[in-house]
Amino acid sequence: MNRISARFGVLPIFLALFVSLMAPFLVYMCVNSPAAGLLLPFLYLLFVIYFWVTEFRTRAHYVVIGENRIFLRNYFGLGSEKIFEYSDFDGFITSQQPGRLGNKDYIFLLKDEKRLVCISQFYHGNYKALKKRIEDKIQFLGEKEYDWGYEYK
Repeated sequence: MNRISARFGVLPIFLALFVSLMAPFLVYMCVNSPAAGLLLPFLYLLFVIYFWVTEFRTRAHYVVIGENRIFLRNYFGLGSEKIFEYSDFDGFITSQQPGRLGNKDYIFLLKDEKRLVCISQFYHGNYKALKKRIEDKIQFLGEKEYDWGYEYK
């Protein structure tokens, strides 16, 4: 079977671990310091929760693209597995999204105008190979301009 698996980049995994592991450390330091309040660790904890509930759930997918199916696990591969047939998708769109390290390319696989799968140049080290396989198997619906409000609604 000719399958291609996503390989996560080192930077996203390092950032996810660092941000997640710093939250309990920050809370511990503030609880044990008489001068520190709990507002900063509380806000940081909310920030970490936000990333795990939104960004890592919708973007950090472990994807395996097979001959007839796409296997998906969100949360860096820790979530439950979802299996899609190529016929489940209406097509895919691409988007250039700005960031501190420059623009990153994203592919969104769509069904009834709803994004089911995201393949990201930021999260996936072998993005180009994944993109080529998607282009061979699924219809391209065009490029969508990045809209911050639409992304986070």
